[in-house]
Amino acid sequence: MENRTERKKDIGYGEALGMVWDVLITLLVSTFLFALGGRWLDVRYGTGWVFTVSGFVLLILVGWRIIHKKGASIAKRMDETGAKKKPEETQ
Repeated sequence: MENRTERKKDIGYGEALGMVWDVLITLLVSTFLFALGGRWLDVRYGTGWVFTVSGFVLLILVGWRIIHKKGASIAKRMDETGAKKKPEETQ
């Protein structure tokens, strides 16, 4: 029977790269959608830059939430694997 307290295998370079790409792609896609959507609304309704700026503000809020959730899942995965933490500096 498998020991449940046994740690999972360490995070490899491929998995770490996948985590980084996941966050990057998510932010790039959301940036593109909010900026393009805001610009499209500005052109359609002739509002100048109101919707574009509103899109960027909304992007900041949504992007923060995405980064927070993905960062928490990455931290959880690192805790599960027992990834080495930075040693405290000696004086």
